[in-house]
Parts: sequence; structure tokens; C-alpha cells
Amino acid sequence: MVRILLYSYTIGVCSSRAIERKCLDNVAFRWLAAGKAPDHQAIIRFRRRHPYALAHLFVQALALCQAAGIVRLGRVALDDTRVPANLVPEEVTAALLADAERIDRAEDATLGENSRGGALPEQLPRNHIRLAKICEPRAAPAAAATAGKATPNPKVQRALIGALLMATTFAGGYCVAVHKTVTLSVDGLPMTVSTMKSRVIDVVREHGFAVGNHDDLYPSANQPVHQSDTIVLRRGRPLQVSIDGQESKQVWTTATTVDEALKQLSMSDAAPVVASRASRLPLAGMALPLVSPKHVQINDGGVASTRRLAAPNVGLLLAAAGAPLEQQDKVVPPPSTPVTAGMQVEVIRIRTQTITARMALPASMWRIEDPTMNISRSIDEDPGTPGTQDVTFAVSTVNGVVTDRRLVAHQIVTPSRPSVQRIGAKEGTEVPLITDGAIWDTLASCESTGNWAINTGNGFYGGVQFTQSTWEESGGLRYAPRADLATREEQIAIALVTRERQGWGAWPVCGARLRAH
Repeated sequence: MVRILLYSYTIGVCSSRAIERKCLDNVAFRWLAAGKAPDHQAIIRFRRRHPYALAHLFVQALALCQAAGIVRLGRVALDDTRVPANLVPEEVTAALLADAERIDRAEDATLGENSRGGALPEQLPRNHIRLAKICEPRAAPAAAATAGKATPNPKVQRALIGALLMATTFAGGYCVAVHKTVTLSVDGLPMTVSTMKSRVIDVVREHGFAVGNHDDLYPSANQPVHQSDTIVLRRGRPLQVSIDGQESKQVWTTATTVDEALKQLSMSDAAPVVASRASRLPLAGMALPLVSPKHVQINDGGVASTRRLAAPNVGLLLAAAGAPLEQQDKVVPPPSTPVTAGMQVEVIRIRTQTITARMALPASMWRIEDPTMNISRSIDEDPGTPGTQDVTFAVSTVNGVVTDRRLVAHQIVTPSRPSVQRIGAKEGTEVPLITDGAIWDTLASCESTGNWAINTGNGFYGGVQFTQSTWEESGGLRYAPRADLATREEQIAIALVTRERQGWGAWPVCGARLRAH
């Protein structure tokens, strides 16, 4: 916007509406505006917002022009009368800005603030009136000369503003030459700043920082500043340091944290009592009580060791040892106990952790009752398919030994497919409870080598070798036509009936052996 105003005022265009139109149809104005077209209201607001800055810029530019020999300020003639007059830059620039303001206010009153202008005024509806208005400016200079009044020559003002524009160009080059962008790091916090200062100390002060006797400044205060330099300021902080409750003394440090300060003071093996090592140090300083390292005995979960550590209490001692208390851990003495030389510390690690394992998911069983099948019989029609599941357990340990394991969650990964079993439900085929099955297994082992379904064709059937007549007389037909077609339990049920009737003599050889035992 400054470039547009300088150029337009130089060529005698002071109306903001005229400037707006030229930014649309004039190549020079379009180039200065970078292809944009500010409206007249924006131009007016800019000039009204920065009147003193614009006037100061014009005067400074004239001073640079005079110093460079581009223009000569002194007595000049402002009109054709050749009357000498003093040219004052401040008055010229003030008058120029005042003219622009006067023109804009007149146009606002005539056209309205929101109107761009350019339309034919209402007082010029006819050709002869318009022609008379056009001829009026030509008669104005003669009338002025007849009245004997000097009319300021606008060419002089435009030449002066042209010099301003040229001077501004040179001034811009000068500013670019001395302008620098540097990095200013204060207490470890970097910032990018712009400056025209030439010394390090001036750049620091320019941005509101003072350098005291306890501060570190690099490069040194009087060193020159160049483009892209880095200036580092570390400000000093007073610390009131005391060790193991002894009398404190003041020391200065440029550190920003407690840990960094301990390193600067060569006291890294000491530990702060109140603040943590990561605590930041205020610029005004602080009290810093410390404790010195001491030898202690630590029995941590059954593992004993001797350590030399600095900590204000037992809890922080274990943290300094790299084994802080966690979860339900217990320690003797309590964590808040101050650390003393030779102290014995016993830690019991009580932990609970969750463990997730992928396990098989057993298939469930569907049982179907079959009224045509004996009660003691069943048929697996579909074995099913097991699935998989993720099972989570809460495992409790004391010093690494598992003391409890609880199921807390499970998630099915692959569903199982149920198995199907058909079971007998035929009335009258109930089997009594067998309490001496081992004896009958021994008898079957002797009679048929333990094969309950044997049928050799010799007239004896099943595990205990029933004859067909014995099987039928003892009620075996309710289970099966022959003994070898019945189940073990069904054969034992009939064998019990046979033994009640005939005793062990029903099995002369093998029964005698059982009696012998």
C-alpha cells in the first residue's frame, strides 16, 4: 500500500477512487499492487490509520536523498513568477496528505462513501453544459494570472515526491543490508528475532533482557552480529545449598533444572530433599537442601546387596536404586523413614499381573433320548469340534512365587461345534448300581479273556460265558437276545441274578478260583 500511495501522489493522483480505478486498468499500478485491487475505502483507512508514519517516511526519504546527493533542498521557485521561496519537506508532505484527505472527503460528500464514482453527474445532462465544464480548467490559469496570485506548480510537488520514491528505494536497500535474522536462546529456549543492531549486547537488550555479573553470554557482549548467528544467554540463579541439615551457603548457577545445577556444582551424587531432579529453577533462586550418599543394606525380594546411594527417605532410596515400590509392595522400615548410614532395608514384592493364554474350547454335548435303545447304551453320532479361546488369568506372586491364579476373562476366538450323543431310554432296561464290578471283570478275564462281546460258537456267550438257557431263565432277554449282544453292565446285572440262584458254582472253574482268593 505504501508503494501505491508514493507512486500515485508522485504522478499527481490523490483521489483514492482514482487510485482504485488505476489499480484495475493501469499497468504500473497493477504491478505495484501485485495484481490486487484495493478499494478506495481500504486506501482511505490505511492513510488515516498511519498519517504520522507516512509523513515521517516521506521526510526520512528526503533526508536520505539529500545525503546521497540525489536532491538539493533549499530555495526553489514554485511558479512562473520566479519569486524565491523556502521549501520545507515537512510542510510539503503534510500538505500532500491533507490534499488527499480533502479530495476524499469531498468525493464522499458528493458521491457517497460506498460509491466508486465515474458516473456522469446529474448537473451535466446536456452536451453544451458538459462542453462548458470541460473548457473551464483551461481558463483557470489565465484568471489566476490576472488576479496576480501565484499558483503552486504541481510539477514541483510531483518531482519532490518522485525523489521521495527514489529515496525510499535506496533506504529500503540500506535497511535490507543492515537487517539480520538471528536466533536468541535464553535459558535454553530459542527464539528467532529480527534486528538492525550490530552488537550482541544490543540485540539482547533490544528484546528486553539484561545481562548481569552472574550471567553467561556467548558470543561476548561487544562481538558483532551477523545474519543467522546464534546468541546464547544463560541467566544466573542464586541457590541456598545445605547438605545433611548443615548451614546453607549461597552459590550461583546458570542451570535451569536441579539436576543440571548439581552437575555444575560437581554434586551429582547428592540428592535433593524436597525438589525432584527434574524441577526447574526459578530466576529468583531457591533453597536447595541436599542429602549426601550413604551405605545401606537392601534385601529386595530375597536378593541382598550393599549400595551407596543418596536419598532423603527409604521410598526414594529404592527409586534411586532402580527398584521403586510398585503395586502392593511392602518395605521395612516404612517408605517415609529417613535414610541413615548402615540402614538395613527389606523389601517384599507383592505383585498381581494378568496373563492371557490361548486355550482349547471343549465342545459341548447334545444328548438325545432314544426310547428304542436300552438305558445303559449310547451312540456318539457326531463327535463335534473343539474351538479356541483367549483366557485371561490374574496371577498373584510374592517375591516371584505364584500364590494365586484367578480366571478374570475369556474371549472366544473360534466357536466349538457341539457333539451329539444318542442315549437309551427304553422302559424295563434299567441296570442296577454295580458296586463290585472289579470282581466280575476278574471272572470275565478268566472265562473269556475279558471280552464281553465274545461268541465263539461253542454255546457260551458273553464275558462270563452264559448259556442261552441261563441267559433266558435269568431274564436276559429284556436286554438282548443273547448275552454277547448285551453291554457289560447288562451282563453283570444278569450274572448277579444267576449267582443268587446257583452261587459261584455256575462257573465251576473260574468261580472256584475267585473263592480261593
